[in-house]
Amino acid sequence: MRPARALPAARATAVAAFTMVLACAVAALVLDYLTFRTGQEIPAAPGWVAAWRGLVLGATGALLLARLSWHPVPVLLTAGGLLAAIDGLALAWLNHGVLLWPDAPLLAESFVFTQRLSVAAYLALPLALLVFPDGRFPRGPLRVVAMATAALNVLIVVVDLAMPWRVARAVFGDPDLRLLRWATGEWGVALPPAVWQGIGAIWMPTILASVVLTAIVLLGRLVGADAELRRQIKWIVWAGLVYAALFVVSALALPYYLGQATIIVGTAVICAAIIIAVTRRGLYRIDRLLSWTVVYGLVAVSVVVVDVLLVAAIGGMVGHQVLAGAAMLIVLLAYLPLRDRVLGLANRLVNGRRGDPYGVVSTLAARLEEAEEPGDQLHSLAASIAAAFASPYVGVEVEAPDGGNLIARHGTPDGDAESIPLVYRGERIGRLEMAPGRRARLSPGDERLLADLVRHATSAVRASTLSTALQQIRVELVNAREDERRRMRRELHDGLGPELAGVQLRIEAARNVGAADPVEADRLLASAADDLKQAVGEIRRLAHDLRPPSLDDVGLAGAVEQLCRRFGGEFEVTATSELPERLPAAVEVAAYRIVAEALVNVQRHAQARRARVRLSSDDGRLIVEVDDDGRGVAPDAPAGVGLLSMRERAVELGGTLEVTDRAGGGTVVRAALPLPDPVVESEVNVDV
Repeated sequence: MRPARALPAARATAVAAFTMVLACAVAALVLDYLTFRTGQEIPAAPGWVAAWRGLVLGATGALLLARLSWHPVPVLLTAGGLLAAIDGLALAWLNHGVLLWPDAPLLAESFVFTQRLSVAAYLALPLALLVFPDGRFPRGPLRVVAMATAALNVLIVVVDLAMPWRVARAVFGDPDLRLLRWATGEWGVALPPAVWQGIGAIWMPTILASVVLTAIVLLGRLVGADAELRRQIKWIVWAGLVYAALFVVSALALPYYLGQATIIVGTAVICAAIIIAVTRRGLYRIDRLLSWTVVYGLVAVSVVVVDVLLVAAIGGMVGHQVLAGAAMLIVLLAYLPLRDRVLGLANRLVNGRRGDPYGVVSTLAARLEEAEEPGDQLHSLAASIAAAFASPYVGVEVEAPDGGNLIARHGTPDGDAESIPLVYRGERIGRLEMAPGRRARLSPGDERLLADLVRHATSAVRASTLSTALQQIRVELVNAREDERRRMRRELHDGLGPELAGVQLRIEAARNVGAADPVEADRLLASAADDLKQAVGEIRRLAHDLRPPSLDDVGLAGAVEQLCRRFGGEFEVTATSELPERLPAAVEVAAYRIVAEALVNVQRHAQARRARVRLSSDDGRLIVEVDDDGRGVAPDAPAGVGLLSMRERAVELGGTLEVTDRAGGGTVVRAALPLPDPVVESEVNVDV
């Protein structure tokens, strides 16, 4: 954290620097105006170009300096703007002195400044980008590249200062004849001519290499960058594309002064992007600009290509300005009919298909219709969301009725993926994970589109899943019915059948010996009576397995109370009920079995001291709740046979079952079983 006194000092420096830059820009403009009024050709470049470029850089640096204190980026921009403004003032003073005041002071010094120090002003911006946005060089191997590039930029300034006049004239060309008197004499470092000749030969390639390396460092920060840093770099890349397009247009198609003003506008665009990126205000708006920039960047490149072709074909017969205008006209005529299509393709390239919500929903609907299995539908949802939002990774996970999970993934998982719950009719059935795409922040329209996609697909997937589960349940019901019939046959054949046959034999034996041996006959009849008692018990057991008799004797509420009393020896159980008078038999059996299985789980696993059972009706549903104060259920615990059995009983009737943690510890099992609509009886009188 910077000292508290640093900010006032930085603000004072920012105000002083901006005042100097503004004064230099205004003075350069006034001097240029006075010089241009003479109608004579000026010996050097107009001063307002460099001065106003310096004003843009200096104003940006001063603004950030006052806000961020001694941050390296605003310090470099402020210094570069100040040097450029002084360079512009020196050029304007030099032109004014040569044409209007030959004996003016500081003319030689102005010439030396414009020839030797102006390059430092142009290298301030690349140096600032090397430490963008946090004021530090990047980490890892890229740090070496960044430090080498910074050292190369400093070396360029040092060599420019140390280069003798004869070498500078050989590299940059002779200045105007009216300025030659200051471009002679002893200047620079005395090195062998061959050394200076070699340095002069690699001078321009070195400057180009520094620019390329700066771009490599800036783009290299994207590797492993978080979403915010990616957005910051996007702004700089966008501004660089705009600057390049304006530079091309100004060089090929615009007059000199208008072209220079256009380049200053490009510099202002870069500075505005730096302000937005460093201050982090409005970062997400970059996505609205990228597609347009791509399109008009392609237009600018097309103008260059067509201009080069025209120069190669008829360059000797027509002037270059005419050819540049013709190139722009040709590209414009070719672009206008394709404008909407080109913009659509660029928008899809940059932002995905979110710009065409109807097309996204239509494509998803077609994919869902073609996919028959729930897993295929999930893959269709993941692919559609990835295409719509240009996301590198989309994962969808939905709970299956059997307690498992259906999972579909599109792309490679990313640590920055955001998790979005999937809800169907108020019930959470899964989640969706989506990594930020090219647009790191979703607009309100994007959020609505994503919600529509998820809602549409969730309904289809849920319906398909339930349909598959229903078919499976039907198969299981048929199997269960046949298993139950087989069990009943076995119980009757192997159990009741032999017992009743034995009773028959004893009764017949008693009849045979009744007259001769009454005592033996009485013993046989007593044995037959015992066997009949066991058979009756077996019949009652079979009947209880089919449907608990207590449901018919005392109803669901009374049966549940009896069930709770049986478990009351191990933990305290209370039961409350608010039920309608009549319930469907299937609902009664399912509710009773769910309560019984839940209490068994409490007994075996919960280590609870008390449990509570509550039966109620709500909105056409029978609500069954069993909660305890035990140790709860671990998040990663697999669903056991008992839980699956309870869920199957609920789903068979079209209901739901949830198992959640209770506030303060414990578990809540909640089943909602639909109740049929009451039948309204009415009399109908028919007159015949």
